[in-house]
Amino acid sequence: MISDFLIANRFYSRASALRKVFDANFSPAAVAHNNRFVWDYWYFENKYVHFRTPALQYFPAEVIQNFTDHLVHWGQRTLGCNAITAPWLSYYIDGCKQELHGDIPHGPWAYVYSLTLDPKHFSGGDTIMLRESILNYWNHVESFDGLDHHKIFESIRPDFNRLLVFDGRIPHGVSTVQGPRDPKLARVVLHGWFTEPSPYIDGPLKAKAAAKTLNQILQKCSNDFTELEGTSGTLSLRLDVSAAGELQKVVPLISSLKTPHFDTKRVSQLVTKIFRDEARGAKFEKSRSASKITLPLIFSQSE
Repeated sequence: MISDFLIANRFYSRASALRKVFDANFSPAAVAHNNRFVWDYWYFENKYVHFRTPALQYFPAEVIQNFTDHLVHWGQRTLGCNAITAPWLSYYIDGCKQELHGDIPHGPWAYVYSLTLDPKHFSGGDTIMLRESILNYWNHVESFDGLDHHKIFESIRPDFNRLLVFDGRIPHGVSTVQGPRDPKLARVVLHGWFTEPSPYIDGPLKAKAAAKTLNQILQKCSNDFTELEGTSGTLSLRLDVSAAGELQKVVPLISSLKTPHFDTKRVSQLVTKIFRDEARGAKFEKSRSASKITLPLIFSQSE
């Protein structure tokens, strides 16, 4: 099934290095130093209640650079995004939350990366998102057998070293944290956006030659794509190309495609089918070994 969010557990091998910085800056409690005074209490009535600070200034340069390099490389291979916005670091103690809201996108995908030591220290703190069946409620209402929280929301726990990537336009929030007042026991996350979508090649295939073939495929797709009036969002595809230049497989990775006509799964399947059909028999340049291309297909409502 093509999803509009992804979860990557055990995402970063050096997660403990990031967490150690956070813990050290709150220990011991009696000692005052510069990094204890960098937090903005972000209170926005009926929307946000939590503490935040720019992550690039909070962490030692090498520590945060290693993480952002890893995050960008993952985004290139998985999403076809070549950069990220400057990340924020936030913590949520008792009473902190985010009410349901949809963001004006700063890129195709939002992300939340958890440095929370143990979510069992508090209740709440989950990232919640309205389910597709609620966003398209009247297309699904006949199949509903009553409604409760888990049928309305996706709830993702902030487990340590978990990365969540999602369509930030979907109404989402953070359930109210109840319990700790100690920041070291709080919900702690890095968050921001993946940006600069464009094809990314993992392998020896040359970008210029690949672009020529991809443009030919997309040109053939263009007439069918124009029939998807009102569609917006991004579908990321993985293309497996052999050393001989043969397109062996097209796999959808993640989709934020939305249309007023039908749900995410159906429009994503349709776009994938159109691309596969038009790419059949496509030839890329020969190279010394196989390559993988991550291709983001971007739609806007004006198309």
